[in-house]
Order: sequence, then structure tokens, then C-alpha cells
Amino acid sequence: MNEKPIIQQLKRLINIFFSVTAYALTYGSMIWGLCNLGRWNEARNMLKEMVANEVYPNVITCTVLVNAFCKEGRMEEANGILELMKQIDAQPNIKIYSAFINGYCLQGEMNKAINMFDLAVKSAIDHNIKSNSTLMNVYCKMGRADEVSRLFITILAKGLERDVVSYSIMLHALFREGRCEDGLNLFKEMEVLQLSPNIVTYNIMLDGLCSACRISQAFSMLHTMEDVGIIPNIVTYNVLIKGLCNYNKVDRAEDLLDELPSKGLQPTVVTYAILIGALCRKGRIEEAKVLLIQMVDNGCLPNRATYNVFVRELLKTNKMPKDALLLWEEMNSRGFIPDTTTLPLLEENNSRSRTLDATTFSMLLEEFGNGRP
Repeated sequence: MNEKPIIQQLKRLINIFFSVTAYALTYGSMIWGLCNLGRWNEARNMLKEMVANEVYPNVITCTVLVNAFCKEGRMEEANGILELMKQIDAQPNIKIYSAFINGYCLQGEMNKAINMFDLAVKSAIDHNIKSNSTLMNVYCKMGRADEVSRLFITILAKGLERDVVSYSIMLHALFREGRCEDGLNLFKEMEVLQLSPNIVTYNIMLDGLCSACRISQAFSMLHTMEDVGIIPNIVTYNVLIKGLCNYNKVDRAEDLLDELPSKGLQPTVVTYAILIGALCRKGRIEEAKVLLIQMVDNGCLPNRATYNVFVRELLKTNKMPKDALLLWEEMNSRGFIPDTTTLPLLEENNSRSRTLDATTFSMLLEEFGNGRP
């Protein structure tokens, strides 16, 4: 038997194999690069060209695409990749399912995120702690503390180890339900296990303590986190400022705002909105206006929530005609365009109390109409 033709055919098959593999790697690298640059349409077209040339993406390339599309909220395109994987008989891995779960969470489509997790279970995918924590976070956002707790308990049964992320989500779920003592006990469990809390964990703890009106304990924990080398961020101080405002300590909250630059931090629109809202509720409208001007001068433009706070409080104080127009002119001159959700608020209050005369109200309607997208 002449083995030469067989050997030649084998060599030809090997060359074809390595040629296709090389093409796949080249296409995969180019798609990865385009995704990193945010050039989604080009990445999608590259994939189409790849398939048209009968060079099919491997699981790694599919994972890159799914992850990129999900992060950008392009769930339809991500699902298109999943369909393609079915056609080429490629099995999605846990990273792909996790990307979908996170993507649906970002879009607020929690039920779809849960369905994706269930699909992963039915597909006999081995779950890791990350995917388990992702689903815990889904249920936490839905206010389903019971499901968060169930998943937290089953982590060990699955042969996985709880990490700081899973503990943090469980803490968040407990505090959201007002179970402050349970949260504190779980935090102590972390300490016993020598599992070091991160900045997210501490911010959750501070928020939970502030919500339970345990302000002094929250500040004590602030010092603890600093002592162990965790540097507070602006979220940390937003939590504390909000806690102080809710606890009727607005002046102390303002002091904390003034201290931020010395800590290397700048207040965000959230920081200002918390304090402006608190000052308005206390009837300290003039101080709120000063803070608003300070906010804009510091390069932090007010958002819809900030403006709505002012409108509501000015309506309550019967200063609407004069002050609202002045405020609107100030905001307009600084390039701020309010969201159209402010308009129903004005219409509702004016129809109920007739705070504004017809001429003034028409002027406001015209201004808001010009600011509509």
C-alpha cells in the first residue's frame, strides 16, 4: 500500500486546520480591538465577514462580543451572538451567562436576568462565586432579601467559598430590610473569618447605620475603616451627609461638605442635591440658593432632581412667581435644561393652588417647551 498520498492528504488537512485557526485568531484579535475602542458596528461587521468566509468564532471571541454588547446595553446584539453559538454548536460558558445577567441588571430587566441564570443551571454550567453573587445582586435590587439569603446559604453547599462581594450583597439586603442587628452580626462574622471588608462593604455598613439613625456608630465605623487603611471616597461622605440631614443635623452636614477638599475629594451633583433638598425642607431657601450657586461655580451642573427640589419647595412657600422665574433665568443662563418631568409638577401644583397667574404660568410653559429635547 502506497502511504505517500495519505501523508500528503494529512499534511493538506493540517495546513487547512492551522490556516483556519490562524484566521480565527486574527479575526478574534481584530474584533477584541474594535470592541475595546467602542466601534460596535465595525465589530459586528467583522463577525459577519468572518462567518461569511466560513471562519467561525470560538468561545473566547463570542465571550468578548457578548461582554462588550451587554456592558453597552445592546442586549439584542448580544442575543444574536448567543443564537450564532447555537448554530455553530458552541457551548456558552459561565462568563457569557454572567455577562447577560449583568447586562439585564443594568437595563433593569431583573426577570430576564433570573431567567438567564436558570438557563445556565439547565445547561449544567458549573457556577462560580461570581455568577452566584451576580444573581444575589439581582434579587437584592428587586428587594428579595429572602432569595439573597437562600443563595448566600447555598454557596457553601455548592463547594464555593463566600467572598467579600457575596458578604457585601448580603449585608445590603439585610440593611434594606431594616435588619441592622443582623447586618452587624454578619459583619462580625467577616472579621472572625479574617475576610477584609472593602470600600463597598464599608459604604453599605455606613448607609445601614445611618438609615437606622445610628449616626455616632456610623462615624465610629468611618474612623475604623481609616485605621485599617481603607480610604473613604465621595460615596462614603454622601452617605454620611445624607444620614446627618435625615437626623436633623444639617449644619454638621454642611461642615462635612466644607471638609471634602481637604480630604482630596470634590462634591458631586448627588452631594449637593442631598444638602439642597435638606435646606429646602427646613425652609432655608436662601441658603439653598447660595449652595446652588456654589455648586455651579465649582463646575458641577444641577440635575433634574436638584431643580425639582427647588420647584416643590418654592411652591410650598408661596414664593413661586418671583423666585421661580429668577431661578429659571439663572439656570437658563448657565446652560441647564431641566427634564420634562418638571413640567407636570408645575401644571399639577398650579391647577390645584393657582399659585401662578395665567401670564406667568404661560411664560414658564414657553420656557420649558424651548428646553424640551
